[in-house]
Amino acid sequence: LPSTIAPGQWRPCSLDGVALRLWCQPARAAVPSYGLAFRPDLMVEAEGARVVFDAKFRADAQGSIEKMHAYRDAIVGCVGAYALMPCAPREAVTLRAEGGGGVGVIPLRPEGGGAVEERRAALRGAVAAALASVRGRSPGPAAPRG
Repeated sequence: LPSTIAPGQWRPCSLDGVALRLWCQPARAAVPSYGLAFRPDLMVEAEGARVVFDAKFRADAQGSIEKMHAYRDAIVGCVGAYALMPCAPREAVTLRAEGGGGVGVIPLRPEGGGAVEERRAALRGAVAAALASVRGRSPGPAAPRG
C-alpha cells in the first residue's frame, strides 16, 4: 500500500486483485444528523464501500469502539471502522454488522511488536480482512496475530 499520501489525497492501489482507493486523512461530511465532518487517519474504498482505520495512542478500547461507531454511522458509504491501538492481541475487539463490516479494535504496537515488515503485514492483513468482510467473503475482520 502507498505510504506517502498527502492529507486529503488518495492513490489508486490494489490488494489481492481488488482495485482500491487509499485515502490519507480524508475529510468526509457526515450524514445530516451529525452536522460535522470526520477525518479518519486512513480510508480504503472498494466497490462503493468505505472502510476506515484510525490510530489511537492510548489503550482505551471502549472509547475507541464508541468513536468507531460514530465513524461508521456518520460517514456516507462507511461499512467498517477499526481503531489501530497499541494493545495486546487478546484485547482485540470485533463487533460485526449484519451484511459484513462492523467496528473493532485491531492491536498494532509500534514498538516491540515485531519488525517493520511484520507490522506492515499485520496492517495489510487487517485491511484485507475488512475488505473481504464487506465483499461478503468472510464474517468480519480478524485481528492480526503476534
